[in-house]
Amino acid sequence: MPQLQFHGIDTQAIQQCSQQLVDDLCQAMDTTPDNFLLEVIHSTQILSGEIVPPSRSSMCAGSNAARRPETEVPL
Repeated sequence: MPQLQFHGIDTQAIQQCSQQLVDDLCQAMDTTPDNFLLEVIHSTQILSGEIVPPSRSSMCAGSNAARRPETEVPL
C-alpha cells in the first residue's frame, strides 16, 4: 500500500485536496483508492526562538498557490 507522508503542511490543506490527489493517483496507477494512505506528520518547528506554524498554502487545484506543470507518472 503506497503511503504518502506530508510534513510541514497544515492537515486541513491535505484534507481539502486528498480526494482529488488520490483520484489522480488511482488513474495514473490504474488502481483503487483503498490502496493509498495519506499521513500528516505533526512536528513543532522553531525559527529564531519562535514557533513556526504549518504552511497554509494549499496544493489543491484551484488554489492561488503556484502549480507545477502536470507530468506523466512512469509506471
